Amino acid sequence: MKKIILISAFILTIAFGLCGCKKDDATVHFASETEQTAVVSSDVNRQTADSKEKKASSDGEQEQKVKDTADDTDESTEWCVYICGQVANPGVYRVKPGARVCELVDMAGGMLDTADKSFWNLASELYDGQMLYFPTVEELKSDHIPEGTYTTGIDGSLMKGGAEEHIGVKDGKLNINTATVEQLMALSGIGESKAKSIVEDRAKNGLFSSIEDITRVSGIGEAMFNKIKDDITVN
Repeated sequence: MKKIILISAFILTIAFGLCGCKKDDATVHFASETEQTAVVSSDVNRQTADSKEKKASSDGEQEQKVKDTADDTDESTEWCVYICGQVANPGVYRVKPGARVCELVDMAGGMLDTADKSFWNLASELYDGQMLYFPTVEELKSDHIPEGTYTTGIDGSLMKGGAEEHIGVKDGKLNINTATVEQLMALSGIGESKAKSIVEDRAKNGLFSSIEDITRVSGIGEAMFNKIKDDITVN
């Protein structure tokens, strides 16, 4: 009888031991899944943060590129304008598009006392490649203004002996070597863009030797020349 009891107790002990091992195994296995979930979640959060960081960095670089491009554009659109005659500091100055004559005069140190202060419209806009000559009162009265330097006085004209004589116009024809942008725009088919191109070409490549030379200006071909040839001169 004692032998049977001992055997039964031994069997029960082994059975409880096996159950305990299984329970521990289950507990360990459950803990592993939780840790794995936590690790995966942490990895996802880290990847999301890295992605946001990279995007912010990329956006910042793109904004900087746009700013740099804008700065380059601003520098490349500066105009060169030459001011001479009766001003304190004659020379070539860089101005921004849309600048006024008065701003250029200030940059050049202002007009001298000998300058004819009414020759130029100080409120008018400048354009790239323009030359502004400020004559003396005596030069204006005697008409001894250097040729090619009076590209646009007051409305492109001067008063002589009470009669108006338009600078750049002779015998009803427009002198393309001295005409202003506004005067050139009066020609058939010549708009502001082409008129400015003519003036800029003249400043860069020198005066036109013949009326045919105007075809060297971009946008003015044979057809355009035939429209205006009877209305222009180089003398």
